[in-house]
Amino acid sequence: MNKKAFTLAEILITLGIIGVVAAMTIPNLMHKVRNKVLATQFKKTMADVTQAIGRIKANNDIDTLADYCAYYDGSEYPNSLECYDWFRNIFTSRTAKRLGTFYHDYDLIRSDTEIRTYNGQQYVTNSALAGIGYAVINPRTMLDGQYLNVWIIESNLYIGVDINGKDKPNRLGHDIFVFIVHKKDDFLTYASVPEDISPEDLPTEGPEYSIERKGYPCSLTSTQKGNGIGCVYYALKNKCPDGTARNYFDCLPK
Repeated sequence: MNKKAFTLAEILITLGIIGVVAAMTIPNLMHKVRNKVLATQFKKTMADVTQAIGRIKANNDIDTLADYCAYYDGSEYPNSLECYDWFRNIFTSRTAKRLGTFYHDYDLIRSDTEIRTYNGQQYVTNSALAGIGYAVINPRTMLDGQYLNVWIIESNLYIGVDINGKDKPNRLGHDIFVFIVHKKDDFLTYASVPEDISPEDLPTEGPEYSIERKGYPCSLTSTQKGNGIGCVYYALKNKCPDGTARNYFDCLPK
């Protein structure tokens, strides 16, 4: 009786086809899985920060926390140090080092080469983010591994988070977000509605942040170093920046 069997060539061809299919599908699958994880972590961080704000208000008998913390008297934020203490006591037991009227309050210095923009085309710099960069570049490590810091500047209470800490992708609008605490109702919100600014429409003079943060972008094509700051607007609304009907985390670029 003759027994039929696969030849070596047939086996190699089959393995090659399997390898090609795997190479095409596995990265996409891993990208989708990662995005689902980020979506879950984003919701958890939102809940943690919202609960913290509620606890601070209850513990200190404050009606509107953001309005109190970001009150500006024309020369300084007189309530800022007290507010920094409140957040620190909620999130961590570490003792901050006070330098004059400011806090040297972080346990990490994230180099400019660690963090990329929303589309991954640029490295994020502290000078491009200006004051709000302190909440991103110099965070504190939370007990569950998240990075977080609070900064009061531009008459706003900013909260910067890296929802998965040291893990990648370390990109604005992916795992790194900068919120503003609403001055009337204390919910987490965005600075303004993002605009895609073409390179020729960008200002050419002024400080770096006025150029790189122009429009608070969240764009697949922008080369601005602040590209991703505006992504909070889309993440909170759970809508894709490209205008499609997909959810926010389902359309994150690779």
